[in-house]
Amino acid sequence: MEEKVVAIYLRVSSHMQTTDRQETELVEYANKFRLKIFKIYKDIISGFTSTSDRVELLNLIDDAKLHKFNLILFSEFTRLGRSQNEIYKLVKGFNSLGIELYFQKQNTTIGSQIDKTNQLMLTFLSISAESEIQLFVERSISGKISKIKKGEGYVGGLPPLGYKVIEKKMIVDEKEAELVKRIFNMYNEGASTYEIAQTLNNENIDTIYTRRTNELNIKRKKIGSNTSELKFENTWNIGSINNILKSRIYIGERTFLFHMPSFSDDDIDPLFKSENQNSKSKKTRKILEEVKLSFPQYIIINEDLFESVQKRIYENYNFKNNNYKIKNLLKSKIKCGACGGNYSVLKQNEYQSYRCYNSFSVGKSKPKKCYENLNIRQSTLNGLVLQLSYWKFADFRFDEYSKNKSQDLMKEFEALTLEINKLNESKKAIEKKWVDYFNKAIKFNIPDSEISKVNKDYKKNNKFIDGKISKYKIELNNITEQIQKLKDLSNQSSFMQIFNNLTKDKDGVKALIEKYIEKIIVSPLVGRYSLVQVYFIDGSEFTGTVKSGKYRNEDELFFNEITGGTERIALFYTNEENNRTINFDYRNKKFHYNGKNKNLLKTEKAGDYSIEEFLDMLERNNCKISHKDFEYNDKYL
Repeated sequence: MEEKVVAIYLRVSSHMQTTDRQETELVEYANKFRLKIFKIYKDIISGFTSTSDRVELLNLIDDAKLHKFNLILFSEFTRLGRSQNEIYKLVKGFNSLGIELYFQKQNTTIGSQIDKTNQLMLTFLSISAESEIQLFVERSISGKISKIKKGEGYVGGLPPLGYKVIEKKMIVDEKEAELVKRIFNMYNEGASTYEIAQTLNNENIDTIYTRRTNELNIKRKKIGSNTSELKFENTWNIGSINNILKSRIYIGERTFLFHMPSFSDDDIDPLFKSENQNSKSKKTRKILEEVKLSFPQYIIINEDLFESVQKRIYENYNFKNNNYKIKNLLKSKIKCGACGGNYSVLKQNEYQSYRCYNSFSVGKSKPKKCYENLNIRQSTLNGLVLQLSYWKFADFRFDEYSKNKSQDLMKEFEALTLEINKLNESKKAIEKKWVDYFNKAIKFNIPDSEISKVNKDYKKNNKFIDGKISKYKIELNNITEQIQKLKDLSNQSSFMQIFNNLTKDKDGVKALIEKYIEKIIVSPLVGRYSLVQVYFIDGSEFTGTVKSGKYRNEDELFFNEITGGTERIALFYTNEENNRTINFDYRNKKFHYNGKNKNLLKTEKAGDYSIEEFLDMLERNNCKISHKDFEYNDKYL
């Protein structure tokens, strides 16, 4: 009878553990059945590491290919691999070499020829082993979360801009924090990410990559290690600025993702490769746990500023246009009445125009979406909006309105704050419920499928609450801005002084528009006419008409002998706060009039009017306004 030669394979997960027990038991088994031991292979390494990093396993495979033994002994299935896929591919590989495998804990031998019974058993045992590993992983995650909390949020690696690590604890770096604040404030005040990046580059301010590389090199020099050279150019770009602006760590929030370990078999002999390797990339690996934690000590940016920046990022992402960089007065306020999109500015021949961003295409990445909107000359629309604004504020009762409106806004603010507090309490409650359940699940060995189901519900509820809180915070930020604007609004003399010196203080006019106009809706009407609806922060709406920039509209021009300048004629209408006598339905191209504006439309009857009928009605009642063109854009940026 031919003597059986065996190999023993041992693996533990860290240097703190020992293979002694595994080795003793397997050697005793070999001696009991008079098996000759060729070699004992020992890997002391994490089982979450790829197979190619397990040196002794690779040596075992090489010797197996040379047929130096015909049986391998393992203490249990998990010693061979951490996933069903990994275990199965290794067993199949050894099987193709005619080698048997014995697993002591399961008291199972898989022969050199895998029949249907063995294949069924192998599948069952490998699934069981993977489940055991997954439960172990989830238990370890609970421990890691605890360590993260105790370690004040630092989990190793290089700290983000604005922070430094001292004695394994991450703290705010005051000097870098000032740079973070500057970036947020620049963006919030209207600078683009491109402009911010260019400013920092022009000032030769080091990027986060350069800073951290230099810091590592200082540490390496101290211990005599080789230093690293910069692999990338030391320049700020749009991506690096965006990453900073979107990072919630600056308001003290961190999200930790725990992924299923990878089991890639790179560099393994083709005999042992699987057709569908699990990727090392975290993007393709299953997320076992997502944990959001708060660290007040990390706060650099206040929440109001952060939410304001997120709002602008969202709007710029959905309606941005990088093709034109022309200075303008109204672009940030204009919305398209046809599609809801933002407006862009562009140069057409000798003048600049406003145009719906969705009304033109930018290659395959941005197809045309809006087919109705018209280009409008900037100076014409600027002049109309400023004239409507002048009419609005000429005899406005600022103090009375500001006081009443502020009181209403404060009530809204308090109600929203109460809702946010309730949501935060609900969030704490469901988080506590999940933690209690998870601890119970570990203690009583509840099946993974049940844990996964409860965890899925927990994440869904948590995400829903986070969404509502974020929405309410944006509303709170908007209310705070409105209250401040109302305080400024009460200073009528300051407003009128700016308005009476339009040509001398263009920046003041820009600030005026930003403060007191909520939005401007521009909708195509008929022919070359567009409707311009200017909504002020008090809820009132002043409406005017304007023609397309391509249209020869000399018939609308006249020379005003009083002001000594050329002006345009436009039709207009007003809707005061809480007294909307006219509503425009763009979809059905109808104006609905309730018959109650006797100052402008006198004896006109209530009802629905087509666009042509409405324009005729305004003409008939002499609802006309004259305005000058206002050139705000002196040059390209």
